[in-house]
This record gives sequence, C-alpha cells and structure tokens, in this order.
Amino acid sequence: MKRNRKKDEAAAIDMNDTLVATAERRLKDHHVASKLAAAIDNWPDAIDEMLHDGGAATSDYRAIAEGYLRDAYSLTDAELDTAVDQLVAAAHSELKANQKRFDDI
Repeated sequence: MKRNRKKDEAAAIDMNDTLVATAERRLKDHHVASKLAAAIDNWPDAIDEMLHDGGAATSDYRAIAEGYLRDAYSLTDAELDTAVDQLVAAAHSELKANQKRFDDI
C-alpha cells in the first residue's frame, strides 16, 4: 500500500503539537520543545518522568498515530503496530529537527 507522505508528516506534526501543548500546561513553561527533544531518545520513560502524568501524554501521542493510521490506511493488528512505531519514530525525528516550530504553540 502506498502511503501519503504529506498526510503522514501532518500527523507527526499533530502528534508533536499535542505533546508540546500538554508539556506546556503540565510544566507551566512555553519553551518545552527543546526539553522534550532532549528527552525523546529515552521514549517513553524520560517523557513520562518529566511530565509526571502516569504516561498519559505518551499514550495520547501513540493513540493519535494509531487513530490516524487506522483511518487513513485501514491498518490492523501487527501491520498497524509496525506502522505506529514507524510514525512515532518519524514524529520524534521531526521534533528533534524542528524544535523552534513547536516552541510557544
């Protein structure tokens, strides 16, 4: 199945927007993108520890990817799990490469 790169990138940006907005609210800081980017290599533990939310933000991040992939491509089961992992990794790369895009959203 051919994937739509632009839609996948938009989903990754949405995932990061949501994570950054959650971190801003929880940490009461409007410049958290660099902190998240620094911690994202130790996903999800470092983010969960940073946000003290019992893993809610990282669970939501993955749920956005899952919902998007299920709706856009009708993926299920192992194929969906693999695609979610790939989209999460792509979103991590996007956040690390474009931190300023996500600051003060």
